[in-house]
Amino acid sequence: TWLDWQGQRPRSVLVVAKPLSEQVLSVLNQLVSWLDSLQIKAVVEPHVVSRLADYEHLLLTFSQGEVLSGKFDLLICLGDDGTPARAASLFQYSAIPPTVVFDDCQSRQAQIFGFTSVPMEEYMQHLFPVLLPDRHPDHRLELSLRQRLQVTLQREVPVHGEHTSFHVLNEVFVHRGASGSLCKLEVLVEGEMVTLAQGDGVLIATPTGSAARSLSSGGSMIHPHVPSILITPVCPHSLSFRPIVLPQSVEVLVRVPASTRCQPTVGFDAEHGGTVQLNPGDALQITGSRYPMPLIRSVHVPPVDISPVKRPF
Repeated sequence: TWLDWQGQRPRSVLVVAKPLSEQVLSVLNQLVSWLDSLQIKAVVEPHVVSRLADYEHLLLTFSQGEVLSGKFDLLICLGDDGTPARAASLFQYSAIPPTVVFDDCQSRQAQIFGFTSVPMEEYMQHLFPVLLPDRHPDHRLELSLRQRLQVTLQREVPVHGEHTSFHVLNEVFVHRGASGSLCKLEVLVEGEMVTLAQGDGVLIATPTGSAARSLSSGGSMIHPHVPSILITPVCPHSLSFRPIVLPQSVEVLVRVPASTRCQPTVGFDAEHGGTVQLNPGDALQITGSRYPMPLIRSVHVPPVDISPVKRPF
């Protein structure tokens, strides 16, 4: 998939930065000034404005809960692999603009299964062909569509006004929370019962999320170009329940049985997308989302680089 601006330059850019990082803040200051010199509007999160006092007059922001669909030509993420997940959570019910990610942590996992191996300090050379396509007519921008999951909350007793639909980039984590009891969860695939999971919880991850919590729980690492859904048990009580890789097209249902003794908690993208409590009879319906994250691949990074997996992490 290729990105074509159709003769137009990007005019409005949303910048999502890793919070409380002086390294990121320093690069963000430079980036905002540079975007202004190109006559491009920079939009940042509300909590960031106060930390960029010298450039406050150049910045735009948005209010919490504001619908951001269609307002930006480009999304820039500065930080680690958690920053794109937080950025994606801002677009819960709409398409995400083309995205460029710059990393402050050059981990081997990030290079192949994460988002990028491009350091933040090199943002200018990588953004020039993206922001100024008319000066680089022969430069083609490749897009990698990072899969997201759509999660629908199905309550046994509906709660008025509650959000029931979520889109996640990394994973959905259903766990026992603060309870000392085992978490019991029924796992169904395409309406067929697979298992009654007993343990600390269950992770349902995308290929991008397979290198995060799922990996820590013993799940497989899946290349982002493999369309799939990964189910990983967390500290299972039964040795017969192992990680399962399913096609992206299937529907997964995680249901709380009436016999459970704990009240499970659900976290979306490491709580970037919020948390909810489940009651007996409640369920989560999980399918592939129609709103992936379109990631602009740097021309300086090979499309498939498996060298990091040839040596231990």
